[in-house]
Amino acid sequence: MNALRSIFLPTMLAISLAGCVSGQTQTAPPVAAVKASASAAADRRAEIRAQIAKVCPVILRPSELDRAAALVDRLAADAEVVATVRRLFRFDGEARVCRGMV
Repeated sequence: MNALRSIFLPTMLAISLAGCVSGQTQTAPPVAAVKASASAAADRRAEIRAQIAKVCPVILRPSELDRAAALVDRLAADAEVVATVRRLFRFDGEARVCRGMV
């Protein structure tokens, strides 16, 4: 039994190491953005902005902002309403920043 192991062990080791490439180093291909022209870089930036805009919240329309301001004018004594509308305006501002509108 030991004789079979001594025959098969070197064979199995040679087969398993045959997949290794010796003497060759793997190098990463050059990054396209480094060698890109200015127009390609601008196109890439526009593509990134469009992808980010997909996940950004939608900004409020001017009519929606006016309705919120009118609500605060009407219910200014209610602190909860004022706090809620402040958060609404803050979220709208954050959405504008996210979309690059500020």
